[in-house]
Amino acid sequence: MDEAGRIPRPRCVVDSRCLVYVPDQFGLLDGFLLRAEVFCPKPRNSRAGDMTTRPGTIGEYLAGVRPEQRAALNRLRKNIQAAAAEAEECITYGMPGFRLHGRAPVAFGARESHCAFFPMSGTTIADHRDKLVAFQTSKGTIRFQPDAPIAASLVRMLVKARIARKTALTAKARRPRRTP
Repeated sequence: MDEAGRIPRPRCVVDSRCLVYVPDQFGLLDGFLLRAEVFCPKPRNSRAGDMTTRPGTIGEYLAGVRPEQRAALNRLRKNIQAAAAEAEECITYGMPGFRLHGRAPVAFGARESHCAFFPMSGTTIADHRDKLVAFQTSKGTIRFQPDAPIAASLVRMLVKARIARKTALTAKARRPRRTP
């Protein structure tokens, strides 16, 4: 309870209107969970912009991001297309990506504070770490600012390395086992 003796309403961080289960903080129901409908005035969305539905195409995704991010992601998209002409555009894990032989070797996206390129592999980033010192990286993500994008030659190199590794892994998986 607050100072006025009111029970605070729980806030939902998932959607603007949803059902949540909250613990009985005041012992009124002997520890059972309360089912409460809560209202949040502003839905939480990790993607930059105000998209509230999942995009079906890359164009729909890009329409929902800020203009400076859209320009940077369009440049990244063209560089990926140049490196993997045979790949088709898709939405994978809610992000724009490219599909090749049924799998998505790379994707990209925008968040509130940055844009990101996802090689979908920690080994690709680890193998090229010396070329990525200007960017913030994690196991499968390269983050960059819209005004300081990844160089086209570096994007092409990463995409080709990712496709080569994916092709090698696929060929290795298809190789028949020898029986003694």
